[in-house]
Amino acid sequence: MYNVHISLFLGAMMRLIKFVSAVDLEEKSVDHVDAESVFGAKITSNDEQKAFTYVQRKNFLLRYISPKKVALEVNQPKNTISAKTICENFYKKAFDRVGWETINRFGVKLIWIWPVEKTMSEMVSAVRKAFYKDNSITNKSTDVAVDFSFNDGDRKAHYILGPMEKKQLAEMFLPPTPFDSRLLPDRFFFLLHDYYQENDQLKYTKDLMSSFLDEAVDVSQKLAEESFSLI
Repeated sequence: MYNVHISLFLGAMMRLIKFVSAVDLEEKSVDHVDAESVFGAKITSNDEQKAFTYVQRKNFLLRYISPKKVALEVNQPKNTISAKTICENFYKKAFDRVGWETINRFGVKLIWIWPVEKTMSEMVSAVRKAFYKDNSITNKSTDVAVDFSFNDGDRKAHYILGPMEKKQLAEMFLPPTPFDSRLLPDRFFFLLHDYYQENDQLKYTKDLMSSFLDEAVDVSQKLAEESFSLI
């Protein structure tokens, strides 16, 4: 078990960069009229994917909605409490409008970064040392990533960790507008944790939503702190 003092230090230094939650619907789908009603704004349509997207620039929110799926993406939230509150309010509006009863899947994806004053070469070496055995192949690597999958009953997770620079994060994981890459440190360790539950007969309730969001954030934050403490 990692040291509690290290945990407190990492907790203060870590930043939540992205918070995405998604519900896959079992029975009812959401159409264009529902989307406009839920969001109260004009929806841009992609006919090929039958998806509807709404960007709320002021709060760095990208909300998107499509048939058989409702999702919310919060970029650079103030903290986990703020992101969770936004999600709960969002899904309440969507549920009140559509009123689905059962869902197939509910997932929460969080992206954490830990800023460091290291070169990329030093960061690659740190990840190699923490997660890989030295050999003639790994010792030559100029970049590195760790990719794991976890399974705990009906809870599953996907985990990716590695060194990263702000340009790469901005291009791969953040929307082109209104994101400003200057809000990010130059280099950092990156961790993506996708935590989800799959069940064809999962009864949707507001209590389920709230408790699962709490659980996902708690599991993800502890895993991020422990992971960064190993580097």
